[in-house]
Amino acid sequence: MHNRIIDKPVAELYRRIHVEKLDGVVQIQDAHFTKTLYFRRGRLEFARTTVIQERLGEILYKLGKINQTQFWSLHKMMEGRRDQLGQVLIQARILDAQTLALALAHQAAAIAVGALSISSGTWEFSPDLPEVPEDSRLGIPIPRIIAMGIPRMFNLAYFRNRYYDQTAQQLPLEPEVESSLDSETRMLYQRLPKLSGIACGTLHSHMKTTEDAIWAQLTHLYLINGLEFAEIRHADQEIDHNIENMLALFNRISKGTASHYDILGVKDTAEEDEVKRAYFQLAKQLHPDRLSSAPDPGVREKANFVFAAVNKAFDTLNDPQRRRAYDTGETDEDEPKSRTHGNLKERARVLYQKAKTLYSQHRFWEAATLMDEAVNLDNDKSAYFLLLGMAQVHIASLRRSGELNLKRAVELDPWNADAFAGLGILFQEEQLVNRAEGFFRKALSISPDHKIARKRLEDLTGGSKAKRSLFGKKK
Repeated sequence: MHNRIIDKPVAELYRRIHVEKLDGVVQIQDAHFTKTLYFRRGRLEFARTTVIQERLGEILYKLGKINQTQFWSLHKMMEGRRDQLGQVLIQARILDAQTLALALAHQAAAIAVGALSISSGTWEFSPDLPEVPEDSRLGIPIPRIIAMGIPRMFNLAYFRNRYYDQTAQQLPLEPEVESSLDSETRMLYQRLPKLSGIACGTLHSHMKTTEDAIWAQLTHLYLINGLEFAEIRHADQEIDHNIENMLALFNRISKGTASHYDILGVKDTAEEDEVKRAYFQLAKQLHPDRLSSAPDPGVREKANFVFAAVNKAFDTLNDPQRRRAYDTGETDEDEPKSRTHGNLKERARVLYQKAKTLYSQHRFWEAATLMDEAVNLDNDKSAYFLLLGMAQVHIASLRRSGELNLKRAVELDPWNADAFAGLGILFQEEQLVNRAEGFFRKALSISPDHKIARKRLEDLTGGSKAKRSLFGKKK
């Protein structure tokens, strides 16, 4: 079965092989390369590749085991020979057996590590005992591969979006594995028992580090089975805390005592990146959909008021020209002339374009936040509700809102096949197969050539399990 890397990264497969101590062969490929990795009892035994930079000759040259003249003569040396390159080099007395073994181990690790940074293509796992000669078994532990690969995993959005609202629970690690962790990751691992019940999305503030850094550390520990993610048992406490903060901010805004800087919780000297981080963090905590379970029906109305103020503060402070005018008091933001109907529509269009980019980068929280504002500014565009709904589909706590927004997209444009396909994806994610199948068939009845709906329907009826994204990059 072929799995799309964009939907399920190779790292998740490595974790399973490591945890379950599996035997098997993994083949990773796209239009430009093929990698084949052989595992036995959860360890990497051997690997092959068509990536030029990962070929044995390249590895030997990078390691300084052959010089430039020898490197350029490798092709000539292999003419008419069926032996492996390593054996040819041993016969030519350029290498000895020990050096070759070290180079092969380095090559296999490089092939496996390189797969962690791949964001396109497919992988397939065959649970068969790999046929690897006894003298070629390398036995490389997966934790070593993960440690080498984490710095190269530039896009951790898969893990952040999947586990943002969950808490991390410590699992026992072997002493040698724990001691091999870098100091920051080891510190996080040791503190996990005291951080139990805290949402992973807020851990960076507790550890006094950046969000990117904490997700790299969490992902590292998760992949080597040093932690597992779990639903927060006392989620109501976090909601109560967010409601308390929202009501305090509501009172300050209502009294006119909160500046834009106060609302976002930043200093007036804050850089652009700091403003953005503060905005997205606050938007996640105070989003009206996240506070909808409050017993007081007036909470949501107040949350909408606060959320609008948060968006207004960000709009002003994120625009250098508007920020300068605000700082110098040269403009009155409450003047209706700056909020004309045409300006609102244009603002919504700009937000839509930004959100599409964020969605394609799997930054679903940010995309949903921007689109939530966009539909408030312009609520008659089917495409806007479609993008908002699809972003919310990828956030478990907002899927109910995602369903409502996708249905709104259908109401605005009953012939929008993408909206029906989006509803199909939502119900497929919720394991409601019959409802998902119905929406995919509806999308195909409108657009028989709709590739996403057709592929998803094949998945449900026994075809490939591969998933696609309505707004993702085309393959």
